[in-house]
Amino acid sequence: MAEEINSWNCKACNTTVNEQSENKVLPIILGGNPDIPNSSITFFICPNCYTVQMPEEIYNELQKRIKSNIITP
Repeated sequence: MAEEINSWNCKACNTTVNEQSENKVLPIILGGNPDIPNSSITFFICPNCYTVQMPEEIYNELQKRIKSNIITP
């Protein structure tokens, strides 16, 4: 069952967007296979400060990989 989202909060400027807001959040969906659930990544654009924001889970995974000693710059 899909999770119902009542509002979205920008992590950069703290703007809250909900159904009554004049401006809406722009979702950008990348990749994915329509036959495989949850195979795409959605980034969000804040209607106030225009920052591109990724899901927290993706950010945390990238942080783990950046701190890994397996690949060196």
